[in-house]
Amino acid sequence: MSARHRPLAPCRDVGCHAFSADGYTWYLATSDPYTTTIAFADGSSRTYARRERPHLVFNQNGDPAFLSNGVQEEWGNGNDHSYTLVQPLNVAWP
Repeated sequence: MSARHRPLAPCRDVGCHAFSADGYTWYLATSDPYTTTIAFADGSSRTYARRERPHLVFNQNGDPAFLSNGVQEEWGNGNDHSYTLVQPLNVAWP
């Protein structure tokens, strides 16, 4: 099995960030890329049971401007409602 296809260590609670300089040897970052707590513009925050499927939305200059995730408010009790949450990043919009 090549290094590119060898399983990495398991991810932590929320996502993983893997990186490689050559596309064959991969490393996992030592910190989580984000948490399950999201701060809103009105000063409130919410901690979700799950936060997954990250996607970046880029502005006209090619800079990441938004992070989109699927979130789930609760886990268990027959509640599997989820939705897409889009969070602005600290990047100037042209």
